[in-house]
Amino acid sequence: MLSPAKINLGLKILFKRPDGYHELISVFLKLNWGDDMEFISLPEQKMSLESIVELTGRQKEDYIAVSEQGNISKNILHKAYVRSLDRNPNLPGVHIKLTKRISPGGGLGGGSTNAASLLKFLFPEETQNPNPDFLQFASGIGADVPFFLGDGHSLVTGIGEKNFTPFSSKHLFMKDSQSFFTLSL
Repeated sequence: MLSPAKINLGLKILFKRPDGYHELISVFLKLNWGDDMEFISLPEQKMSLESIVELTGRQKEDYIAVSEQGNISKNILHKAYVRSLDRNPNLPGVHIKLTKRISPGGGLGGGSTNAASLLKFLFPEETQNPNPDFLQFASGIGADVPFFLGDGHSLVTGIGEKNFTPFSSKHLFMKDSQSFFTLSL
């Protein structure tokens, strides 16, 4: 399954909130490039991760630090699975095979798209046409997760969790090698 990256078109940061997030207005464009994910149900109620990392340099180090080779409890996939168990304690375990191409800290939604892909696996019916309660649950995992549950591009507000009318577009994607974490802005 493709876990697509996104770019922000016309990102406008309105202000930094007391919780560290930024209120914003942006157009999120979903790309047809990103990470690849495969999900395998496990009989035991646990999550395991197997990563193939196609990143280099600092971006690779940043990802490995929160992967199965580092502190997986800091990985958004771990957070999504634990919160999903709170929502439905009868979920199966899952083994995730992740080919990681989206660099952390690049504003491309790499963690959020992976979390949304996991939610689509765990809650296939609820993610087809998510209701407001499910979208609020998803935004508690990551601000951009609700966007990745939808199809196409969207105008977004809030911290990225409020999506408006999707639209279609053709786009060109370029990224330079520098990374920054929006939380630190």
